[in-house]
Amino acid sequence: MRLSLVLFFLIWSVGKMMVPELTQKVFATFYAAEISPAVSIAIGALQTIIVLVFLTGQFKTLSYGGILD
Repeated sequence: MRLSLVLFFLIWSVGKMMVPELTQKVFATFYAAEISPAVSIAIGALQTIIVLVFLTGQFKTLSYGGILD
């Protein structure tokens, strides 16, 4: 189950870094916030780190909370 969650969220987070325009559109549409491509890439990088920490099973309180929240 952990591996399937990691694969799902990893694809999602890498997509934020590869196509930051899509994340910008999501933020503009659902959150009424304008973000720059750099912020979108930073969000994707942070999310990727959380996913990889979740995969290794470290910092369970933080990584599980970051994945499931």
